[in-house]
Amino acid sequence: MVQGSKEVRRPVLDADLTSSALQSITNAEIIRGLADGGYVRGITVEAQGPASRTPDYAVYILTTWRPGYSIFNIAFPHRPRLFRDLDRLMELIRFEFKFEGNVNIRLAGDRVGQKIGRLRSASKPQNDPKPLS
Repeated sequence: MVQGSKEVRRPVLDADLTSSALQSITNAEIIRGLADGGYVRGITVEAQGPASRTPDYAVYILTTWRPGYSIFNIAFPHRPRLFRDLDRLMELIRFEFKFEGNVNIRLAGDRVGQKIGRLRSASKPQNDPKPLS
């Protein structure tokens, strides 16, 4: 979509994470939740253009004061906030949101559960030693 001379980029988000039931959260809501004693429990970053060398990244945040993941949005106009630089995104996550856990990065459209299942089956030893009695 073109407005004036600027091109507005619309994110193409993965359908399973952006269902109508998925709520959004803004920076101000996160800061307020942290100030009220809550914390961020998990973060997943999704690369929006997996074929691109410089994809945009959407952020899904799991907090203690909301059930389930929320997509990180900007307040106005109401749309997902996308990041082009992982370093800046990690700085925001670590210092402003005070999150020290692992940050999962996935590609849009990736079937995460299937990959985890394949990894688990590949990591099992073929010949299990007999237990000692």
